[in-house]
Amino acid sequence: MGDDDPGVKLDGTDYGRLLARDPDPLRQRAKVDAFVVKAFPYVVFASLLLTLAVCVHSGVWTFGGVLLSLALSFVAVFAVFGILCLAVCDKGTLDPAKWAPFLLIVPAAFAALLYLVGNYLFPPMLTSWLFEFGPWMGFEFNLDSDFKKIALLTVRLYLLMVATFLVAHGVTSTLSAHFRKYIGRVYAYIGSLRNDGTDSPRGRFVLWLYKIPSVIDIDRVELRDEPYDNDFDMKAFTALLVSVYVLGVVISSYLFLNPIFLSRMSFTQIILVAMALSSFMPALVIPWYNARDTGARVKSQARDYYLWEGMKTTLYSGFFAFGLLFFLFILVIYYGVDLERVALTYLGYLIFMGFTSTIVSFVYTNHYRVGLNNGIIGLFGGKR
Repeated sequence: MGDDDPGVKLDGTDYGRLLARDPDPLRQRAKVDAFVVKAFPYVVFASLLLTLAVCVHSGVWTFGGVLLSLALSFVAVFAVFGILCLAVCDKGTLDPAKWAPFLLIVPAAFAALLYLVGNYLFPPMLTSWLFEFGPWMGFEFNLDSDFKKIALLTVRLYLLMVATFLVAHGVTSTLSAHFRKYIGRVYAYIGSLRNDGTDSPRGRFVLWLYKIPSVIDIDRVELRDEPYDNDFDMKAFTALLVSVYVLGVVISSYLFLNPIFLSRMSFTQIILVAMALSSFMPALVIPWYNARDTGARVKSQARDYYLWEGMKTTLYSGFFAFGLLFFLFILVIYYGVDLERVALTYLGYLIFMGFTSTIVSFVYTNHYRVGLNNGIIGLFGGKR
């Protein structure tokens, strides 16, 4: 399979053939990739169009309002796209009977945790989640008992879980399709580079992205030879979960421990935008995880250089340094900030980030990791 595979048109008939599934899983995956790559620009356009429609309909053009509309519009469109991707993607390494019960248990457990934290430590946070969302949920009744409050939180978390699950499929399918199609070209291009700064701007950008040391005399790029077994890797799942969680906390610290946001947006708005961003966080983490899984490395006379190490360094050092400096700056400039509100916002986000990180990491590890890794290994090995 390669770039010569026939594309898939964006019409109902062809998508129907995807649903029928090709008996050859590699050919089925190639057809799904072609569909996803062609559909992606339409998905982005639909998200922007929906954002504009929401802003026009609501008449809200404030920065916070537009940002919230943009975030939720992308979530809505990618959730719909995720339904299409879920129906035709790989079935997964685990039997649904083994993981479906957790989908029933986890939201209730997080609801109980939220209630305990909110009711006994930070009542304003619980009040915000119980009443600010009330009208659109249809649950603005007399919440006169602990059971009703926990039930309301549980229902909301079930909705959040479904949305995150579908968005994760949309985002990960998009990422997997583009990686299987293009990453082999990137690795071949790296193998043709000179590491002396005399290449084109594109070459210098690639060298910077992968942080390839100047002492490395690039000969070629190699990947691991052995394909992965179709098993669920708990170690990989846990590592991805931690990475997505940490990166999400860092980026949201930069965005939402900002007194300007805190003064102009409600707690609910901040959490909604943060949750929307967290659903797309795998797009920043999976690329270097994939480079590590596939064993992508530069061969040279000096030593092998693994590309994932450079990507991780580029990503994390930049976000950590910039986030920390920005946070210190705003604390100095806006020393009159309400620290209690900052603490409430941050605590609420930490809880929900853990919830969404678990879901998106599971979706990738169970449904996409093996197929993505083996697809890249097979395609790149066949083209060398």
